[in-house]
Amino acid sequence: MRAKSPIVNAIPETFAVGAIKGSVAFDQLKIKSIKHILTYDNLAHAIVDLLVGKIDAIAAPVPIVTRLSQESGIEDKIRVISPPIAEVKRAIAVRKDNLQLSQKLNQAIEVFVGQPEYLRIYVKWYGTPTPFWTVNRVIILIGIAVFLIIGLIVAWRYYSITGLNRKLMHSIAERKLAEESLRSNEELYRSLFDHMLNGFAYCRMIFSEDQPRDFIYLAVNDAFTELTGLKDVVGKKGSEVIPAIRESNPELLEICGRVALSGNPERFETYVTALRMWFSVSVYSPTKEHFVTVFDVITDHKAREQEIERLNKLYATLSGINKAVFRAESRNELFHEICRTTAEHAGFNVVWIGWYDRESHEVKPVGRSWGRTGLSRQHQSICRQ
Repeated sequence: MRAKSPIVNAIPETFAVGAIKGSVAFDQLKIKSIKHILTYDNLAHAIVDLLVGKIDAIAAPVPIVTRLSQESGIEDKIRVISPPIAEVKRAIAVRKDNLQLSQKLNQAIEVFVGQPEYLRIYVKWYGTPTPFWTVNRVIILIGIAVFLIIGLIVAWRYYSITGLNRKLMHSIAERKLAEESLRSNEELYRSLFDHMLNGFAYCRMIFSEDQPRDFIYLAVNDAFTELTGLKDVVGKKGSEVIPAIRESNPELLEICGRVALSGNPERFETYVTALRMWFSVSVYSPTKEHFVTVFDVITDHKAREQEIERLNKLYATLSGINKAVFRAESRNELFHEICRTTAEHAGFNVVWIGWYDRESHEVKPVGRSWGRTGLSRQHQSICRQ
């Protein structure tokens, strides 16, 4: 269509469209039900009618129209509508398993593309390729570049002076705020550190061949001393503060060493033999080969748990014995059920009932049962004897 015509993405119904009679384009226009179709014997007459306004558009192969417009010097007066009304593709089809023929064709095409005959055919259908960098485009580009450079120099001069002063004042204000904020944060963290109820210890792990061997206390809070009773530990090794800790609590070194290397926090409960205390410990690593422990003493809590567990076992045992009294049909069955219930609920390895014979003055076993863990055959034989 004409270059000055309004931009459209499809052919409007009111357009008068020209096409070569009997061509593929003519058939496509009929398929699309274009009402105003004018037929021509050659494309040159159609282009002339397009320029004078007799028709609004031409339906023809783009390469041919492009070549004719370039040869006539009117390529700037014609514009291609996108998308096209149809695409006709031609190719050489080769069976998928015929790799030898496919390779020969590809090699022949590569050789042909570099020969003058290919260029002659290309020019025949598409016209002489127009270089992108024309004189007008180069001049426009140079003008834009010069204008931008001058504008940037002026803007840089202005903003460099005003911006420098603004940054200087802003930097001074930020520094004052940062110093005040740092001082306030230090006071806050120091207050939290000193007054937190949980014990806190910041340590550096000592490794030997990637295995944790010991650690050094770098900082502790007041609660650490109150909970553990350990004093003046900063700067000392863990083995100095708690002798034999590596032998009595190897899991402490293993867990803290793992956290210090991996950075993954962990939480666990442990009994420190040297202190005779149960601890609930949370450990994390602020930096590699260092770790922080936040802990609380749970010895009383553990004692209550054990007492509750003991009472639960006692209740379950008594309840089972009561049921056995009502259900047993004989004395032997009663004694056996009492032994089984006691071993099962109270957690004993072996339970037995002895009957004292007044005549022989002997205690004869009348009931026995093995616990859940069981006994070896040797121990069972001894128990029977």
